[in-house]
Amino acid sequence: MKNFIAICFAALISQAAFAQQSATSPAANENQKTGTVKKIATKAALLQTTQFQVWGNCGMCKKTIEKAAKSVAGVENADWNKDTHQFTAQFDAVKTSSEKIQQAIAAAGYDTEKVRGDDAAYNDLPGCCQYERPK
Repeated sequence: MKNFIAICFAALISQAAFAQQSATSPAANENQKTGTVKKIATKAALLQTTQFQVWGNCGMCKKTIEKAAKSVAGVENADWNKDTHQFTAQFDAVKTSSEKIQQAIAAAGYDTEKVRGDDAAYNDLPGCCQYERPK
């Protein structure tokens, strides 16, 4: 038991020494000078959230809609609720926009609030995914 306690204490001391050395290392100091940490924090601040309706029916629709949205550069997260037809995404506003995300989903055959789905892509969807479209 004494050996176990001694080993744990030694490991704790080693971790503390490593953390102190890392904090004062030239690489850590360089990161502070160049603002690397600040850039990472700023990226999170640039993320915007968009919500809009996307028509569809089933779990296959969910996979296709989310995949289409995630194919857009800058989209971090995408989620479509098949019961409410509500789509939500977080994206980097410097790289893309809500409109581009809607265009990508429409190209996959799904209608959004602002963009009608591509007719050929819609016709290629499996039967369970072909929802009632307004004329």
